[in-house]
Amino acid sequence: MKSKLFLLVLLIPFLFLTEVDAKKKMVKKKTTTKVSKTTSTSKGAMVSPDQGDFGAGVQLGGLTGGTAKYFLSKYVGLVATIGYDWGDSSLGAAFDGLYHFRDMLTVKVPEGALFFYTGVGGRFTFNKSIVYLRVPLGINYFLKDYRVGTYLELVPGYRLNNNAGFDFDWALGARYYFD
Repeated sequence: MKSKLFLLVLLIPFLFLTEVDAKKKMVKKKTTTKVSKTTSTSKGAMVSPDQGDFGAGVQLGGLTGGTAKYFLSKYVGLVATIGYDWGDSSLGAAFDGLYHFRDMLTVKVPEGALFFYTGVGGRFTFNKSIVYLRVPLGINYFLKDYRVGTYLELVPGYRLNNNAGFDFDWALGARYYFD
């Protein structure tokens, strides 16, 4: 039962992939090269990641460690974090599928771009084999002259085993985005 539940939690972020992949293929057929107005400045520095960008960095919070994010499209990204889970005193990992509200809830700031996101995912602690469902709610701030994005997220969740119940997590982090 635990292994089936764990697999289900890991597959939740990939529910975003079907729709995103279809849209991605349609866009590629329509245009071969498309430059986003918000992705680069005259110096070539990134304002916000666009389709296919990958970022890696560090995160502090309930799960403190390394984090990576891959944008599948302008709106959808996948996040993986591995580190020390302070709440369960164990090594842990989290995987989330995120939707970024770039056109609806974007705040224009002179130094970059600021927008909100939410998603669904799972967290697992290795030492105690505890599985969580999570719903990250956050805000991203991308610096205009650097390829760096910072974020703050609040994460309500539900522990599925070992004293099942509601859980709350938070994270503060930064990622550098590669070409």
